[in-house]
Amino acid sequence: MRRLPTGSVVVGELPLGCDLCQRGLKLVLFITGLCPSRCFYCPLSRDRRYVDVMFANEVRISSVSEALEEAHLMDAQGTGVTGGDPLVVLERTLEAIWALKRELGSDHHVHLYTTGLAATPAALRRLREAGLDEVRFHVFRPTPALEEARRLGLTVGVEVPMLPDRVEETVKLLGELDRVGVDFVNINELEFTETNALSLLERGYELREDSPVAAKGSREAAMAVLEWAESNTGLNVHFCPASVKDAFQTRLRLYRRAVNVAEPYELVTDDGTLLRVEVEFGDAGALRRALARTGALACAVEGAKLVLSVDAAEMAVELAESLGGAAYLREYLPTPGRTLVRSERLAR
Repeated sequence: MRRLPTGSVVVGELPLGCDLCQRGLKLVLFITGLCPSRCFYCPLSRDRRYVDVMFANEVRISSVSEALEEAHLMDAQGTGVTGGDPLVVLERTLEAIWALKRELGSDHHVHLYTTGLAATPAALRRLREAGLDEVRFHVFRPTPALEEARRLGLTVGVEVPMLPDRVEETVKLLGELDRVGVDFVNINELEFTETNALSLLERGYELREDSPVAAKGSREAAMAVLEWAESNTGLNVHFCPASVKDAFQTRLRLYRRAVNVAEPYELVTDDGTLLRVEVEFGDAGALRRALARTGALACAVEGAKLVLSVDAAEMAVELAESLGGAAYLREYLPTPGRTLVRSERLAR
């Protein structure tokens, strides 16, 4: 058993899809929110849960071609096709896998999450033919679909949340999966979200005191399962803490996108955000005079704002004071629309 720098704990080997994810190299393609299951712990947000929508990372999209654009912007080396259950929209999912492999190459690793309820032999065969590399089943007992997927040459895993009071049941599941011969098992820390919090509380689960999302006891239960698996199975087992998503997966993915979309006057931070200085003027005349004084500095005009690099902060303050404006240090996400995350007024 070993602990990774991200906080994940692994018995055996980390699945390739998880390795790409933790290094920010994976595009997250949310293909649909539709799902035949009604899991009480489902963490999806209200704008995705049981809604037929598509997202590529944080970007709402309407076509597979837009997903490819996002993959290029972040230099993705792999894609996780998720939902909902992607097999509910099988044709769309097949189109996406074909397109990813065609556009990004056969080495672009694609894995898919499914409840397995629609994982018929025919569907699995078509997924394999499209280029799918790995399938992750959300099941609590072995099913024929797992063996069929293995027979087709897919890497096969099972991924479940760690319910704090289900150690015995999870140990039993791992024993059965070891006999079936799956390639790995992922155990996720149980998370509280706005959509599942009431259901979790009704069942007696509590929020961990030192985390805004993690369920109390989930981590400890997972460690007990991993210790059992290390001594009693030959499985690769990965415990993924709730903190991994924000601390590593999302931050590193944003950083890769930011490097590709940053303007010359924008600074990419270690968190994958964009920093710049903005001077807001009350009239067009002041803006024109400010432009005349910036010289060869890299800058841009957005409406009544003059945008400059962080290095030009002192000049921005001088322009604001002399021409009747206001200077700000602003931080944006590198997403379409540049979501503002911080605004600080600058002064001498």
